[in-house]
Amino acid sequence: MDSNEDELLAALRAGPAQRRQALALLYEQHADRLRNYFIAQRLTREEAEDRVQDTFVNVLRNLDSFRADSRFTAWLWAIARNELLMFLRSAKRREVPAGDDLPEASVPAHDAGGGIVSSLQDCVQQALSQFEQQFRDYAQVIRLVSLYDWGLSDVAAFLGKKPGATREYLSQSRKRLAPFLEHCREFITP
Repeated sequence: MDSNEDELLAALRAGPAQRRQALALLYEQHADRLRNYFIAQRLTREEAEDRVQDTFVNVLRNLDSFRADSRFTAWLWAIARNELLMFLRSAKRREVPAGDDLPEASVPAHDAGGGIVSSLQDCVQQALSQFEQQFRDYAQVIRLVSLYDWGLSDVAAFLGKKPGATREYLSQSRKRLAPFLEHCREFITP
């Protein structure tokens, strides 16, 4: 865990005033991404918002069970994933509503007029969207790794897998993503 996560965790475990402030900060930092994750899993916006709220309730409820063997954010996302799985099991829904995809990660353009960087960004975003449509679970892990710079133990905590199985899962994710990105090479090769 980094020092910011240590401070946040200490504040969550402190008295009510500090806990409220820490929870507000945690919500501000993660609620939108969690909501988009749930929507990408084909939940309605209302269902997604309910899952976000339930995730934060369970973070507070289970705070004492957090072991610092992975990042706090990985633990938070594991709770979100479990919320989703429990919801899907209990809902027994007959039809899957169409949902919005995850928002595209913002990649800053370094050239003022857009140009090559903008074209490369568009190409990568399209490739990731296509990859996500075909391999939703792999895409989810790749997005979380790239957003939070998670290591093997963080991903293992999120997936509920052992390190060896997680290493293989990440390898398979990358192998499946590579063909989707291949045509984007034209923007970076001279």
